[in-house]
Amino acid sequence: MRFGIYTNLTRDENGRVTVQLAEILKSKRIPFAMSEELSGIKYDCEYLPNDELAKASDVIVVFGGDGTVLRIAKDCARHDCGIFAVNLGNIGFLTEIESARLEKAIISICKNQIKNEYRSLLEIYFKGKSYTALNEVVISRGSRTKMVYLDLMVNDLLVNRVRADGLIVSSPTGSTAYSLSAGGPIVAPDVDAFIITPVCPHSFYSRPFVINNKSTVKIYLLRADPCAYLNVDGEEEEIMGIGDMVEIKKSALDAKFIRLKSYNFYSNIIQKMDTWKRER
Repeated sequence: MRFGIYTNLTRDENGRVTVQLAEILKSKRIPFAMSEELSGIKYDCEYLPNDELAKASDVIVVFGGDGTVLRIAKDCARHDCGIFAVNLGNIGFLTEIESARLEKAIISICKNQIKNEYRSLLEIYFKGKSYTALNEVVISRGSRTKMVYLDLMVNDLLVNRVRADGLIVSSPTGSTAYSLSAGGPIVAPDVDAFIITPVCPHSFYSRPFVINNKSTVKIYLLRADPCAYLNVDGEEEEIMGIGDMVEIKKSALDAKFIRLKSYNFYSNIIQKMDTWKRER
């Protein structure tokens, strides 16, 4: 088994936990490489671009929060590389463990005392380009305070004419991200669904929808001042003009998360929500 290491160094000061993992793997003679983004640590190992790291690894250990997982997840999905996420962030809905349990977790992975959890991705089409998202795609108003007007279509049927600050289409994974903050439901990762959540809707009948992810979702921008923004997983951003359309389908790719045998989605959610409540 070969490991990769991907770290958000703003969460891991001086790469302390990253080096700790490298030393564990080295002591057990387990081959590994690090993302080339970590070359500043100057640890004596191989450094690879993220896509090559995912291609060369069976598992990538990700240190950070959910945002860090999002940045590497699509590379991992393309190469069927497992993601084992260690929380160095705040809540970390996607993460598996805290760093204190790291060595025991690595032993469990090497002994195959794990289970694989597959998370569906979204495929987004806009102006001849395609994007992949693990969490969500968001259409939102610009810096002015005026709302956007959108037509929401599912399988070419008009579902709602939305007047709101924005609209979120998320996967079940994304149901614990922006959609949750906007009042959307938590959806278990094994549910084949899209979650469509208006952001601050200006009508009482605009409520979240949960639909089958075999559906095709199309969103048309009817009105905005002066434009709207299309955002994919908090990373890629495009400007939308009047009449532009975004199409969302289920991706052919899945992200594979490595879970310990003791992992339980529901108890994990309860624990994370308790943490969120205490931090408030």
